[in-house]
Amino acid sequence: MAILSAGSSTFVAVGTWTNTISIYTSDQLNSGSAPIVSLEEQYFAGSLMLRTASNGSRLQLLGGLSDGSLVVHEFDFETLTGEPTLNLRDRKISYLGTQPLALHPVHSRTASGDELLAIGLSDRTSIIFLNGDKIDFSSASLTGLVAAAAINTEKGQSLVLATPSELSISQVDGLKKLHIQTLDTGYKSASKLVWSSTYRAIATGVIERTIDSITGDYWQNAWLELRDQDSLQGESAWQ
Repeated sequence: MAILSAGSSTFVAVGTWTNTISIYTSDQLNSGSAPIVSLEEQYFAGSLMLRTASNGSRLQLLGGLSDGSLVVHEFDFETLTGEPTLNLRDRKISYLGTQPLALHPVHSRTASGDELLAIGLSDRTSIIFLNGDKIDFSSASLTGLVAAAAINTEKGQSLVLATPSELSISQVDGLKKLHIQTLDTGYKSASKLVWSSTYRAIATGVIERTIDSITGDYWQNAWLELRDQDSLQGESAWQ
């Protein structure tokens, strides 16, 4: 699911297991009305993003599909009658991997000025960015990533990346150039990262896995951790 406020409307994109992607306004959801747009894909979308383009006159829908592909729908966006209308303008599909593609929004810029939109995680890692007003991607030589988020630090905009065993702060110099500082997370594996500018911290959803040395029983606990955005050191944790 993805949510976007554009003009006087709030749009909600929803993907289903039946390979349908629907876009509603918040009023339609509240009233149970039919969506503005309903799209059929060959594979289901497990990850969605919405954004505006061309000074708000267009709406772009990004979908990470279960076959590893990225589908981008672009709509002309109008509110001439008071109610928003979306007219499909273009559809583009790119193959970023062979496993389900997860889109992690980052909204950052590289040192060269490229605007990053998301990190695409499949069996390969891709950096999704703007090329003019078009959405493009570049492969990155990073493996094992499970989550990503963008943060603002004293050194500028950075990315926080998570593997099953590490958290990393990455300075983005270019579409394929990352300077990385890492922190070992031990028995905990991060699965979700969200940056809080208010607290200058990163909320991290983690799973802790342990094995009883006597009985051999396997234990798994879920935690929410709050980590300093500069050092990645833990500040608070809730189980």
